Amino acid sequence: MDLFSSQSWTFFGIHDASNSVLLQEGAEEFNIWPFLLISVILILSILFDTCKEVIESNTPEAFEPIMDAFFSELATLGFIGAIAFTLTYNFQKSCEGACSIMQRLSEKFLGEPGELQEIFEGLHFLLFAVSVVFIFTVLILLRVTLLKSKQWADWEYELTKSKSYTQKQPESGKDTLETKKKNFLQSAGYSGSLFDLMSFNVDTTRNEWKHSGTLYGEWIKPDRMARSEFYRLRHRFIQDHQECVETIIPLEFDFGMYLKLTLAHTYAKIIEIKPVDWLVLWILFGVVFFAYYLEPLAIIFTFIAVEFLVLVSAIALQKKLINIRYEMLPPMLDPFSQSSADFEQEESSATSPLLDNNEIHEDPPEQAGENKKKQNQLHIQFLGEPKYQRRSSLHISKPNNPISAMFSSQRLNRHQQLFWFGSHGPSVMVHACKLLLFGSVINLAVVFVELQAALPAERKLLVLGLALVSPVLTLLTMPLTIQTLNLVTNIEHMKSEKILVEVIKHQKFQKQRKVMQMLSSLQFFIDKAEAFATERFAALQCMRPIRCSAFD
Repeated sequence: MDLFSSQSWTFFGIHDASNSVLLQEGAEEFNIWPFLLISVILILSILFDTCKEVIESNTPEAFEPIMDAFFSELATLGFIGAIAFTLTYNFQKSCEGACSIMQRLSEKFLGEPGELQEIFEGLHFLLFAVSVVFIFTVLILLRVTLLKSKQWADWEYELTKSKSYTQKQPESGKDTLETKKKNFLQSAGYSGSLFDLMSFNVDTTRNEWKHSGTLYGEWIKPDRMARSEFYRLRHRFIQDHQECVETIIPLEFDFGMYLKLTLAHTYAKIIEIKPVDWLVLWILFGVVFFAYYLEPLAIIFTFIAVEFLVLVSAIALQKKLINIRYEMLPPMLDPFSQSSADFEQEESSATSPLLDNNEIHEDPPEQAGENKKKQNQLHIQFLGEPKYQRRSSLHISKPNNPISAMFSSQRLNRHQQLFWFGSHGPSVMVHACKLLLFGSVINLAVVFVELQAALPAERKLLVLGLALVSPVLTLLTMPLTIQTLNLVTNIEHMKSEKILVEVIKHQKFQKQRKVMQMLSSLQFFIDKAEAFATERFAALQCMRPIRCSAFD
């Protein structure tokens, strides 16, 4: 039976006189474009999946929360896009007039089927532009975060791997007080908390900078000053004078890794848009729409004013966070202000056991436990108390600010007093960063999609330039703002014990792995030596005539 003959299709009711004409017309009207478009869609899907795999493979494990939040928001935007497609697509090809859901709604409420359809299609395209700008913004922020975490890792490596840090300097008969203090710190085994402040020449001359606590100073801060502040904050974190966490912080604690992990979680919180954030964005959009309703001709100036307000809010938030960081930075004390006699007395008291009637005895059990808890403390004072710790009282009964009193609890510690809205301040600032970031992304998308098409030709470049300045500057302030926010909300009284324990476990695992590698290498050489000894013994046995004849 010939499947391609005309008689073979008669049984299925496909080939008759009328169907023959239809088949002939269909062959003449054959269009290859649907196949090409499907191919393009498949290629784009493959490219997207490939880019996703490349991004995930090149992202460190510590930054996985950022990628999870990033792809979660992309899924949300994609779902909104699917809804927009469903509302605007005509599923009935033979329909004429109001066919799609949006066209029917437009005809019912406005009397014209194309009004809402055009508006919604424009919003759909705007949503696509928001997704594209959001993707590139997050990738740029991720790149900046990787560079910053690498800088922290380099500082930790310089601190813990330096020969001047790990090896004691040779003593001489002309030792100065500085050398005695350095050798005392080294011999006591204090690493990563106190000796770093001297071994890297972090002295009191770098304690105060003429631009400290200013926006300008943060942007032009030299690397040596930034490293000095990193070491001072690290020392303060390890000391844990307030005992904010129950976990004993080791001297070799990797403060850079701790900041990297907390920064990843902070970015994940900021990238993930919560319902309350969508509500705030909706309210802001309602304000802009109301201004457009009052004066439609001033919409462009209203839009630029909103962008300028977002930029001012971003600068104010960054200024506040920098002030909080400056309040929490411990000042350097002069380690050489003490006399040699005082230092030698402290050194002997710190290194000698307790004496009672010329008999040496151990510390009391409770004192020994306290010394174990605070094993990283020394009698030598290198750092003073931060400014916020020198307040008159530890707690206050009521917040001083009436706005803070509406949102905060009745009792605030010194750390919470530094923030707006009291104990809710860190959460409010996270939402503020989120709104500033996502608001700037929406502003850029509106400029590229809507504003550039609505501007007159003679002033187009000027207005576009003014409209792009504010969101671009706002996005440029975000990395420093988020890094500072992460720092001030994860030290002192707000230490994250979960991440702290995770860092300690990771460091222990790395030490155990190094030990296992050393033992494995040692076992390899032992096996080689045993094999060589066995071969040598067999060669010596073969040199004897009796044994060799036995083998013959």
